Amino acid sequence: MLPGLAEAETVRLSESNSHRASVIRVALISAALLVPCFWQRIQAGDLGSHIYNAWLARQVESGNAPGLTIAPMWTNVLFDLILSGLYNRFGAEAAQRIAVPLCVLIFFWGAFALACAATRSRPWFMLPSLAMLAYGWTFHMGFFNFYLALGLSLWAMALLLAGGPKARVAALVLLGIAYIGHALPPLWAVGIVCYKWAAERLSPRFRILLMAAALCGIVGLKFWIGSHFSTRTSLTSSRLCRKVPPP
Repeated sequence: MLPGLAEAETVRLSESNSHRASVIRVALISAALLVPCFWQRIQAGDLGSHIYNAWLARQVESGNAPGLTIAPMWTNVLFDLILSGLYNRFGAEAAQRIAVPLCVLIFFWGAFALACAATRSRPWFMLPSLAMLAYGWTFHMGFFNFYLALGLSLWAMALLLAGGPKARVAALVLLGIAYIGHALPPLWAVGIVCYKWAAERLSPRFRILLMAAALCGIVGLKFWIGSHFSTRTSLTSSRLCRKVPPP
């Protein structure tokens, strides 16, 4: 009996030490990841407009902007709500220094959680690539509602892959919150999950047909959006911005 208890205590201590080491590792990685948010001015295109919106909302709420009202919106506002709350409590500079790192952590660890759920392991070697993605084009353009919604959708997908009823409920809650940030990321996440669910129930031959149908649907959606809305691709933008050589 005593040897068994000693062995169980050894296992418990080993698991406790492993958990403590993981927490310390996550904390150190997070601190290193957030260095760009604090060592210089945050360079993100639309961040200034988000700060302005937070300031303007405060003016409207305090009655200093007669004739202006805040229109209710159900999507593309999550980051603005967070920033406005922080702005009212801490001011503009501190608000962005809190809200932006929060978005970076949600996106980065959401991507890592999805990689863990997909590979059934902890692929630490992917962290540099995920860090580069975290500070990629969307971040520098300052599309933080989309960025935050995408991070929450990555967490939701990781929970759905993990399985279990509680995980599914938590994933649905996260997708609902992500929709308040932006509609596209949660819709994309639902599409990915539905595609995976369908592919797992098909034979390899029909999986190829499913992939072909999905690709045709993406291409068709591109042309439909282009015919109904004013769009401009990056390749088109480069042509428009090309300088004409002198005669």
